[in-house]
Amino acid sequence: MRKTALLILTLIVPLLLFTYTAYNSYGFDDEYFNIAEVIEKYNYSSAYELIKDHLSGRFIDIHPVGSFLINYLLIKALGSWNLVRVAGALLVCVSMWLYWLRISTDWGGGITKLFSYIIICLNPTVLLWGTSLRWYTYCLPIVCIIGFLLYSPNFLKQRKYLFWGLYFFTVSIMFYIETNTAIMILVSFVMLLIQRRKSFHDEWKTILCFGLLAVLFVSRQIYLFLTVLYPAVSGSSEFLPLIRTIAGGGQNFLCGHAVIPVSAAGIALIIANTLLFIVFLLNIKAVASNYSHGFYMLSYVSYILVGIGGKVRNYTPLYPVQGTFLTDIFSRIKSSKLKITILVLYIFGTLWGIHNVITHQDTIRGTWNTPYSDLIDCIEQINPEKNYLVISHNPVFNYHARLHGYNVLNVAEGTGWEDMLNKHEGKAIVLRTYKGSMPMTEFEKFNEYIDSKNITFMKSFAPDKFAGLKRRFDKLYPDYYAEILVLE
Repeated sequence: MRKTALLILTLIVPLLLFTYTAYNSYGFDDEYFNIAEVIEKYNYSSAYELIKDHLSGRFIDIHPVGSFLINYLLIKALGSWNLVRVAGALLVCVSMWLYWLRISTDWGGGITKLFSYIIICLNPTVLLWGTSLRWYTYCLPIVCIIGFLLYSPNFLKQRKYLFWGLYFFTVSIMFYIETNTAIMILVSFVMLLIQRRKSFHDEWKTILCFGLLAVLFVSRQIYLFLTVLYPAVSGSSEFLPLIRTIAGGGQNFLCGHAVIPVSAAGIALIIANTLLFIVFLLNIKAVASNYSHGFYMLSYVSYILVGIGGKVRNYTPLYPVQGTFLTDIFSRIKSSKLKITILVLYIFGTLWGIHNVITHQDTIRGTWNTPYSDLIDCIEQINPEKNYLVISHNPVFNYHARLHGYNVLNVAEGTGWEDMLNKHEGKAIVLRTYKGSMPMTEFEKFNEYIDSKNITFMKSFAPDKFAGLKRRFDKLYPDYYAEILVLE
């Protein structure tokens, strides 16, 4: 009875955390660049129209149709982006818990099971990205399925049609959600082939049949990737130099995304993961022989080498199998004192990271840290009549300001905004934040325009305690995450 109650509690805790975080999220910039504004702007009459538009090649976006389709169906069913986030977050939460439940049976020690629970079910980086409207939310459960197949129970191992049918269906869906998962698909396929090599003679026809069906199913997306999507991003910031991707991969592994590396929590996690990495090196042959770990390590290194590992959110779907990898290493530690030390460091860093995520502060995602609710409250206090023009290049703020009835000029949309402002009569409310993806020339023009006007009100929000450190890498980082100004 006690074990059952404890098991239920292990699910309730992450359910509450993920639901709370998802429902209270204002979102971050990428969500409104590629999700909400796409669906709302084009106002598709049906899911069929959305699919046709994406697969025709007329709609150019670096992400395929999958996550858009899921969000379209969910927003039609639920009517609120906050509830859509909750739906995705619950899917992530339950799939991670089920995956943990399966793999935790391989570790008998209570302290090791606790460690695996913390890094899989309570991971603050997953709490940050897995409660969003973006592709990684929907890829996380799929990677859990791949991890489950690599740890297949006997009933599944012995049913080749079910096993390979489930695998190829799963990875086909994943490719339609995000094309860079082709790396994980290729690596996982190789790992499964090696793992099941003794039964290959009996299974090769099944593999060939399901494989050809999968390629046929994703062929249109492969064509779009080669002719539209890849040419659109090949020279962009999606691909970064090797030194940047190594740095991104190192940061992702050592401290995750919910804490700043130089914070107390970041340092605690870095120490813990450095110790685990040393243990890994001492047991590299035994650890690397595990097929799930091979899937994780080869995928991780591939993300670095192809240049997409500099954007650390690309690693997010790998967190379930990263949890398995780290737990295996942790289980090999002989010293109970060292185990307890690493566990305590992890608990400290994890709790701090969870606090950062749910309170929207001190994560590595700047737009997550911006206090949008305070900004909206401020402009409503300044101008309850809602007759001032609101000026901003921040897509999240723009979206919510429009929802609250304000006339918003998005200066990030391109040229022409200067003429509109010169013609504007009356007061204007301006939001000033970090440049983000706004072109430098437009950003400089925007600031020059603000500085040339009479500023009658200014209020700063959310001081960035790490602004000085960030300016060593980018001099444009401000001392505060946001400022509200009123211009005459």
